[in-house]
Amino acid sequence: MIVRYSACILLSVLAMSMTPTARSAAQEYVAAVFTFGHATGNLTTPNTRYLAAFDGASATSDVYRIVIPRSGTLKNLYWYALPTSTLAGSGHIVTVRVDNLDTPLAATWNPVTKSGANTSSTVVVSAGNVIAVKLALTGGSGSLARPIVSFEYVVTGTPVGSQWTTSGSDIHYNTGRVGIGTMTPTHSLDVSGTVRVTGLQLPTGAASGHVLTSNASGVASWQPVAPATWSLNGNAGIDSTSSFLGTTDSTPVEIRVNRVRAMRFEPHPFSPNVLGGARVNQVYPGVKGATIAGGGSNEEEDLDRNLVFNDFGFVGGGLGNQAGDSGSNPSDNHFAVVGGGYRNRASASGSVIGGGADNRAGGSGAVVSGGAGNQAYGTLSVIPGGERNHTAAAGVWGLAAGRQAVVLHRGTFVWGDSQERYTESSGPNQFLVRAAGGVGINTNAPTSPLTVAGVIESDSGGFKFPDGSIQTTAATGTITAVQPGSGLIGGVVSGVASLSLADGGVTAAKLADSAVTIQKIVPNVVSSLDGVGNDGGNIDLVAGANITITPDDLANTITISSIGGTAAGWSLSGNSATNPGVHFLGTSDNQPLIVQVNKTTALRFEPFVGFDPRAIFAGEVTIGGEAIIRGYTRIGIIINQAPPQDDCNSTDERGRMKVDPASETLYICMNSGWVAK
Repeated sequence: MIVRYSACILLSVLAMSMTPTARSAAQEYVAAVFTFGHATGNLTTPNTRYLAAFDGASATSDVYRIVIPRSGTLKNLYWYALPTSTLAGSGHIVTVRVDNLDTPLAATWNPVTKSGANTSSTVVVSAGNVIAVKLALTGGSGSLARPIVSFEYVVTGTPVGSQWTTSGSDIHYNTGRVGIGTMTPTHSLDVSGTVRVTGLQLPTGAASGHVLTSNASGVASWQPVAPATWSLNGNAGIDSTSSFLGTTDSTPVEIRVNRVRAMRFEPHPFSPNVLGGARVNQVYPGVKGATIAGGGSNEEEDLDRNLVFNDFGFVGGGLGNQAGDSGSNPSDNHFAVVGGGYRNRASASGSVIGGGADNRAGGSGAVVSGGAGNQAYGTLSVIPGGERNHTAAAGVWGLAAGRQAVVLHRGTFVWGDSQERYTESSGPNQFLVRAAGGVGINTNAPTSPLTVAGVIESDSGGFKFPDGSIQTTAATGTITAVQPGSGLIGGVVSGVASLSLADGGVTAAKLADSAVTIQKIVPNVVSSLDGVGNDGGNIDLVAGANITITPDDLANTITISSIGGTAAGWSLSGNSATNPGVHFLGTSDNQPLIVQVNKTTALRFEPFVGFDPRAIFAGEVTIGGEAIIRGYTRIGIIINQAPPQDDCNSTDERGRMKVDPASETLYICMNSGWVAK
C-alpha cells in the first residue's frame, strides 16, 4: 500500500511548522512528522517486519510506503517498544528505507530505556521517492509490543503557515495558488475532484434571467437566456404568428437523418423550393417554387439524381428524373411535372410524365402517362402508356397509344397493337388502328378487319364499294326490261338478261379517263397493243427523262430503253457517276425516311428534333460485319421481367438482346437460353 503525502499530514504538524528557525527568506522547516508502528499483537524474535504508516498492521514485505511530494531531508528518528518478556541483547534495529534501500537513518533499541534514537544522521530525499520503515528483531528471545517509530521530514522554502494571514476570525491567502488533489495548481484554487457546496455566488457578469454557461475551454460566465427551442417531446401554447422552425435570413434549412440530408428548404423571395430524398437531388440556381418530393440516389450522382431546371417544376420521386430543360432562363418551360419512374424527362412548359422509364414529354402541355420509351413532342399531345409511341412536333392534339404508334400530323389518333412495327399517320385528323386481330364493334370476336354487330348508318355521302362506286340510296321497284345501250347487244323484256359488247362498240368517246384499270382486265386478256403508233395513232407514249421510245409500225412493236447518264433517281441496278456531296438517299426537310418491305415499315430514320438523327428498326436487326455507331443505341426494352423463353430457342436467335432499365439488367440469348448480365 502506497500512502501519498497530503494536506492532512501538514495539518497534523502545523503547530510545529509555524515557528521555523529564521535563516533567510527561504527557510528550513518541518513539513511533516511521519509515524509508523505495529498495533495488532506482539512481535516475536527473531523476526523482520515492515511497519505500517499511522500505526497499523505490519507486514513481512515492504508494502507500506509514503511518496515524498518535494525535495527535503529525513532526520531525528525516535522509536519506542515495550518488551513482553526478558529479551537478551539489544540488537533490535529500526531502519528508514528509501526506494527499497536501507539508509543511515537507523536506531538500535535500548532494553533499559525501552527506546532508540538517531538525531545525528540525515537522509536527503527528492520528490517521488518512496520511504518505508523496517524493524529487525535479532537479539535474545521473547517479543515486543506496539513498537512506534517517528521521524521528521524537513523541507526548504516558505512555511505553509506563513502564506496565510488572519484578521480577526477571517483567514486569507495573499500569494500563489492553492491545490486540492493536485500538486501543480494552475489557478488560484485548483481542485482535482468533486466540489460540493451548499451555495454559490458568482457576481461578475451576473444579471437577472442570465444562466451560467461555459466556453470550449471550460471557462464559465453568465449569459442571457437563449430563445426558446423546440422540445424533443413537442411544444404547447406557442404562437404560430411568431414561433416557427427555420431561419430568419437567406440560409437554407436542412433536415438530416444519420447526418445525411433528407429534406432541404431553399429560400426565394416569391416561392421557396422544397427538396426531399437523396442529397444529390438539385434545384438549379434562380428557380422558384420547385418541388422534389423524394427519390434519387447518392450512389451515382450524375445519373441517379432528380433535377428541376425551371420554375414551379415538380419531381415526385423515382431515379434520374428531370422537370424542365437546362436552358439559361429558369422561367422558360415552367410547370413541368414528373411523377416518378426511371430517367424520365418532362422538358416543355406544362408537360407531364406520370412514371415509367425513359419517357420524354417535349411538347407544351404534352402528357405521357407511363410506359417505356415513349416520346410526346406534339403540343397538347397524349401518350397514355405502352412502348415506343411517338407524337412528332407537328402532331398537335395527337394521341398515340399501344406499341410503336406514330403521330406525324395534327389532330390524329394512332393505335398500335402488339406487333413490333411502326404505324404512322399520313395526314391530319386521322383515326388509325393497327389491329391484326380485327376491330370489333359490339362484338369481342371480329372476323374481319372491321366487324360490326349492329346497323351501320350513313346520314350523308352513302357507301363506297371496292369497284369505286358509291351507293347513296337503296334500290326500290321492279325491273320490267333490260335494253342494250350504245355499243351493247342483247337484252330481254323478261327473264334472264344477257348483254355483250357489239363489234366496234368501244370507242375513244366511250372510255372516260381512268375508266379501264388493271383491276378490271382479266389477266392475259390483253397480251399486245395492235395498231399503236407514236406518229398520230390513237395512243401517244411520251418518253420521260433518260428514256427513249422507238415504235415499229410495220412490226407493231414499241421499244423502251434507258439512255444512262446522271440519273435523277436511284436505279434498281445501281447508279454511276454520282457525287456524294450532292446525291443522297433521304429527305431534305424534317420528314422521316421510311423503308418498307411488303408495304410494311421495316426501317425508319427520324430527324429527332434537338438531337442527332436516329434509326428505328421495326423488327430484329442482324449485323454480319462491323458496325460503328457514333450516337446512342437502344435495344428492346422490357420492364421488371425476363424476355420470353420462346424468343431464344433456335440457333438463328442467338445473340439477341433485351434490356430491363428498372433492374439495370441486360439479357443476351445464348446457347443455354437468356443470360442476365
